[in-house]
Amino acid sequence: MKKNQVFGHYRSYVWKKTLRVMKLTTIILFWGVFSVAAEGFCQGNSISIRMENSSLKEVFQELKANSTYTFVYSENAIKEIEVDQIQVEDASLEQILEACLKDTGLDYYIDNQVVVIREKAPEVIQKQQEKKRELKGLVTDAGGHTLPGVSVVVKGTTLGVATNIDGHYSIKIPEGGCVLIFSFVGMIAQEIEITDQVLQNVSLVADKSQLSEVVVTGYQTISRERASGSFVTIDAEELQLRISENLSKSIEGLAPGLVTYGNELRVRGVNKLSRPSTGNDSGVESDYRPLIVIDGFATSSLSLDDINPADVESINVLKDAAAASIYGSRSANGVIIVTTKKGKKGKAQFSASVDYRYEGKPDFGYYDYASSSEVIDMEMEYLANYEEYQNDKIGRITELRNGGFTPSPALALMYAAEMGEITQAEANAGIDKLRKNNYHNDFKKFILQPKKQTQVNFNVSQGTDYSNMFLSFNYVKWKGDVDNNSSDQLRMNINNQLNFLDNKVKLTYGINAIYKESKNTSVNAWGYSNKLPYESFVDDFGNASTFLRADVGADDQQFIDDHEGLFSLDFNLLDELKLNKNESTSLNLRTNLGLNVKLAKWLNYDMKFSYEKTYDETEYFDYQESESMRRTFNKTAQIEDDGSVSFAIPVGDTYENNKSHSNEYLFRNQINFNNVFAEDHHVTFLAGNEIQQIKSKADKYKLFGYDAELDSHIPVDAKALVNGYSSSQFGNYSDQVTYLKHAKRRFASFYSNLGYSFQNKYNFTASIRYDLSNLFGQSAEYLYRPLWSVGASWNLTEESFINLEWLNRLKLRATYGINGNIPTTETAHLVAFYGNSRLTNQTTGRIYNPANPNLRWERTSTKNIGVDFSVLNNRLSGSFDYYKRFSDDLISNTKLDPTYGFEYMYLNNGEMENRGVEIALSGLIIKQKYFSWQAALSFSHNKNEVVDVDITPNSYKDYLTSNPMFEVGNSYYSIYGYKYAGLNAEGQPMVYNAEGEAVYEDLQDLDAIKELGVKQPVYSGSLRNSFSYKGFSLSALMIFHGGHLMSAWKSPSRAYGNFGEGASGQYYKEITKRWRKPGDELITDVPRSTFEADRGDGFRGRLWNYADRNFVDASFIKLRNLSLSYNLPEKYLSKIGAKSVAFSFQVDNAWYWAANNQGKDPEGLTTASYMFGLNVKF
Repeated sequence: MKKNQVFGHYRSYVWKKTLRVMKLTTIILFWGVFSVAAEGFCQGNSISIRMENSSLKEVFQELKANSTYTFVYSENAIKEIEVDQIQVEDASLEQILEACLKDTGLDYYIDNQVVVIREKAPEVIQKQQEKKRELKGLVTDAGGHTLPGVSVVVKGTTLGVATNIDGHYSIKIPEGGCVLIFSFVGMIAQEIEITDQVLQNVSLVADKSQLSEVVVTGYQTISRERASGSFVTIDAEELQLRISENLSKSIEGLAPGLVTYGNELRVRGVNKLSRPSTGNDSGVESDYRPLIVIDGFATSSLSLDDINPADVESINVLKDAAAASIYGSRSANGVIIVTTKKGKKGKAQFSASVDYRYEGKPDFGYYDYASSSEVIDMEMEYLANYEEYQNDKIGRITELRNGGFTPSPALALMYAAEMGEITQAEANAGIDKLRKNNYHNDFKKFILQPKKQTQVNFNVSQGTDYSNMFLSFNYVKWKGDVDNNSSDQLRMNINNQLNFLDNKVKLTYGINAIYKESKNTSVNAWGYSNKLPYESFVDDFGNASTFLRADVGADDQQFIDDHEGLFSLDFNLLDELKLNKNESTSLNLRTNLGLNVKLAKWLNYDMKFSYEKTYDETEYFDYQESESMRRTFNKTAQIEDDGSVSFAIPVGDTYENNKSHSNEYLFRNQINFNNVFAEDHHVTFLAGNEIQQIKSKADKYKLFGYDAELDSHIPVDAKALVNGYSSSQFGNYSDQVTYLKHAKRRFASFYSNLGYSFQNKYNFTASIRYDLSNLFGQSAEYLYRPLWSVGASWNLTEESFINLEWLNRLKLRATYGINGNIPTTETAHLVAFYGNSRLTNQTTGRIYNPANPNLRWERTSTKNIGVDFSVLNNRLSGSFDYYKRFSDDLISNTKLDPTYGFEYMYLNNGEMENRGVEIALSGLIIKQKYFSWQAALSFSHNKNEVVDVDITPNSYKDYLTSNPMFEVGNSYYSIYGYKYAGLNAEGQPMVYNAEGEAVYEDLQDLDAIKELGVKQPVYSGSLRNSFSYKGFSLSALMIFHGGHLMSAWKSPSRAYGNFGEGASGQYYKEITKRWRKPGDELITDVPRSTFEADRGDGFRGRLWNYADRNFVDASFIKLRNLSLSYNLPEKYLSKIGAKSVAFSFQVDNAWYWAANNQGKDPEGLTTASYMFGLNVKF
């Protein structure tokens, strides 16, 4: 065996530096029974074990197999220790451990079925002549959790103690001061100088490379050294560095390959051809996201953000086929395993925290908008250069007014002066007044408010030999950036485990509930942030002003004036926010039950059952006075011959109720085998089956003429309303008063997993799974399609020929396998929608999805090679992975030959490839007496390519859109456009055609359209730094994304916008660089502001908006989080009876750098938020 340094600070007392192999002969004879075979059995609390020529680690593994205990130890501390012989009959675990650890310098303690092997605190040897005094303190980890069994030793002496079960210690030290050494298995030791203090608290930082880490897959827990797959483990300590109510925020930047960008969560890219929905987790979007598994149970209704981060013990991200294929047809997007906290043995421990978050109003100066004067100057230039207007002003104004065009407020004043309705001086005064207006300042003043959030956490943990329990409550109160937008959320979590028959039978159960109430305005206030800069919310008297609306022309207003009884369509956002609202209530209840029965030392049976129920209800209230209801009334107006007006729907308020329900159950049976043969051969095997059902139901009803006080309404003709009403002036209106829909998805699965390890050097894994579903598998050919994986790893540092003191760990990994993906929106069955015909009023059906018995789930094969390493006494560790994912049988909505009877049909019609690398590095840069600095770097690169898809583009519209058609050889995220060629002599934008000629024409040639780049990052990563000084801790998280493009801030393609005359909406400062006269094309590339005469050139906007000139580099770096915390000293804790008290301050999004030259944040307008927190443990 190779030589390893001993973990800790006492190696000079235990082993000499020249010692290469240490032999320990332990011969314990009980009742005269001898054997050379390695065998053992457990009877009650007694253990029998017989082994020869074994390492201490193998002894621990055998003890674990013969008992219910788990062992935690430093690999380096026990690596050099061998046991020649051990023969034990009916002995206690304590007797065996004392014998095995004799003369090794190691000790142990047992906490809740966990045996912690640690360095032995030297016996106290005190000099009689030296005066002593008492020093007390508390030792915790970085998360504030107390650490029992920590060695506390006076440096240079043998004087030492260990912390008790609560993490406290008391030690006699020299009155003149000393240096104390605090050390604990899996932690980085600290030396602290003691002068005159009587209390000294210490926070130890984890040294993860020293622990025998485990990987939780949801089906089994395996040691990291035997795992061959690619995974990342995030523990509670890392999560607590960034306080958040949102778990997806907490894990950002902590796992290479797991990318959070644009509200999308991806593991190693995307492997589908369907376009995701936006803004929610429903529909196709959920098919893109990783599978979420909570305490061993996959969930379809919960996202990461539904989980309280304070309840999480660890997160494992399974990225390749070997790690995730056990989940079969739901694992192609990766799997995120969330393990929640469990109770710990000992007396009850209480923890409470409160956090307050504040986010101020945004700074609209960030957008670099044009001022009111700059926009008005552009409009005045428009009039001065508009030849048709200058030749006949009165005639042109009359024509515009009769045509229903609505001029901008500035042009309206000019037109009124020309028509003699006001004087020119009055018009000029009015325009000067408009120049002083600032719409965004008004929007910020009257509409927006700071975001505020209060979060309270409380939990209690307790455990005995027979049970352990963890209970938590979480309350979050949120107030949005617009008045009337708020929510209250309560989360509760219970985990309990009961042990029977000397821990041979374990019963676990858990209950999780999430209840949320939300109130919101139904009007999207931010949708009205893009108005003319000189519009105003209030008039001179403080009354709400009427907004200029593009969809309300002069002809509409004239029609309303001519027909008494019709409703005004005046609109002001201040009023509308009070007249439209919705209230939502949601409840998610998740329960689980588990039974584990130990059938033999190497065999156990595991049964799990989970049930999940969700309920969501949203109530919409639209008041009669709201603009949306006034418009609805006008659309249904019936104008009689005598000019009287009636309405097809009752005039009054409306009430709409939407409900959705779902319930889901999962039942699993599993057999687990775990044994060591002939000392060197470690075999694990599991096999099981699952059944799962997911049922969902949604319904809606809508009431007109609703009276909230009386809870009454006026009936309407539902069939006529579905068929709709038509108004020649205001358009059509139809509504479905009620609807009901439901869905049921069923799955049955059979799976197994095999693991083999030889001498802890060579490891092999394999898994296979068969999934059946009612969504697919109509064709027998595709009914039983196995999803499988194989993997291997080699622990080189276990080899005798590797003898490098600076190399602590080196492991090579390689895997290959096939994962699957079952879409939730496509099926092999015929799907039809039923309703009423507008023409016949009879029931009709519309086929939404034709039957396709050959439709099957999508597959992704993944190759992965990786290396894990740790060097320099574990001061630096890291991993490297290269992967190649090939996805086939991808489902897309494919256009068919019309002779088939359907225009589109879902087919397995595509292939895609993702290739990439991932790098993770972490290191302890500085470790001094009072100060430490740790850093971690994460980097991932993903190249996506559409390999094959049978879709033929028909026109430029298939490419020049926000969701362009897929092109073989390009990326799923490709952006398409024209190569910009500057301006022509008239100031019009030109692009290059397929022949490379600069043209200004209606260019529709597909060969002229080029791939400009991609809209999602090609590479992403983070840099994390953590500093500690005495009771202070400071951490900083920098994230970066790059290699992609975004739309630039650009001037609009036309000046008159949607109004027909004058400016519309907001403009950027770039309009000040616009072309104004011949020759300007030599000094600017910003087109002229178009006038009424240029309306015929509709293609102009397409050439300009999709020119490559208007897409810029979206790479950026952002200081995502900066956190400072302070732990209260022990001398204050004892006065209030607390174990720990921590104060924290946090800033999110405090700074960013963007590669584009405009200073534009690729994530949009983000405002820094500030958080203050208090955490107390008792």
